[in-house]
Amino acid sequence: MTRFKLSLSKLALIFLWLGLLLPASAQTPPCKSGRTSNDDYMLRTNQKRCEGITTAGIARGDFGLRSFTVGQFQPSRMLSLTVPNVANLPEPKILIQSSDRFYQLEPLELKPSNNQWQFQWSNQVLRSANIAFSSLRSLAQVDNVVLPVLLNKAPRYDLRIFTGGRSKTIRLSILKLDGTELYRKTLTNQPGDEVAFSWNGIDKQNKAVARGRYTLKVEAQVEQRNAPPESRSRTRQFFHDPAWLK
Repeated sequence: MTRFKLSLSKLALIFLWLGLLLPASAQTPPCKSGRTSNDDYMLRTNQKRCEGITTAGIARGDFGLRSFTVGQFQPSRMLSLTVPNVANLPEPKILIQSSDRFYQLEPLELKPSNNQWQFQWSNQVLRSANIAFSSLRSLAQVDNVVLPVLLNKAPRYDLRIFTGGRSKTIRLSILKLDGTELYRKTLTNQPGDEVAFSWNGIDKQNKAVARGRYTLKVEAQVEQRNAPPESRSRTRQFFHDPAWLK
């Protein structure tokens, strides 16, 4: 029995090392080749990306940060985005999903240009699957640090938190790495499974927050069917620069 338990422990460690025990929000569906005229999630070889309609279990993900952008996608035949190229950080990974259907896109090739990473793609799949541009959510991260996806000029960050259910209360906090709180916003009785926040880079003393790395903390009381509200909490580090909000 002891030897059997030991084997299970070793097996679990192997799975963890392979990344098979990651939460749903980190899972990636297989990117297969096929007829690119349909909407299924597949490799779009002409623009080197995986894109299409995937499954609810993969697209919905877990409680936490779903989108971190400056500006919003605008209707256009060709869509584009940029991500800041922060010194000493490698190429970021970008995930784009929709909030109303199970659309997903993961760019495979970003182009460095003028201290930014750039990506551009056709809206063909979005039009074919009837995906609204306003439903698109974008998240970029590198070395577990979130970077904003820059879509167009705006004076604030737009954040979307996936809650998985109606929130009785939900609080967003911006902290220094030492835990000092710079900003806090609390919302109550939020319907649906997503909550929108924004932050203009100003602290509680109405002063601009300096360029650097900070901690984003989200705490929520999420309502459940036939059970008391469940407490949920997530923290993520992110990089901020006031120049991105000008």
